[in-house]
Amino acid sequence: MARHIFTILCESASIDSITNGLTLTKIIEGFGVSPEPQAGQTVMVPMSAMIVTVAMRDDSDVPESVPFRIDLVYPDGTSVAGPIAMLDLSSAPRTRNLMTVQGFGVKGLGVHKFVVYFGNNSDGEFTCVGEWIFAVMLPPSEAQRQPA
Repeated sequence: MARHIFTILCESASIDSITNGLTLTKIIEGFGVSPEPQAGQTVMVPMSAMIVTVAMRDDSDVPESVPFRIDLVYPDGTSVAGPIAMLDLSSAPRTRNLMTVQGFGVKGLGVHKFVVYFGNNSDGEFTCVGEWIFAVMLPPSEAQRQPA
């Protein structure tokens, strides 16, 4: 199975066509929502962002393709499974997957996670290989108005 290097939520990402360097812009560690979602209510956040995953072959000499998915886990522990996609490591020992997101659901305030799973081609099972944690909070102006 391939090795997960990292997964990051950011505003944008690009790959330089000359140097092949990856540039991540405005890494998202948290954001504000208003009004505060009601308990148990999932609210769609209209946000243009990218989820960037970098992986490499476990054995640099053996080409492979690995199924993967990214689930969204809410503060209450419930989750939404993402679609299964493939990481293509057949022509290079390292790969990047840049997924554009035009918004996603949040469930209340607190810590949310994108949890990354890689599939095992031999048995079809998925294994957690990493996560990106981000905070959903009230915007500073809203938080200051909340009673203590």
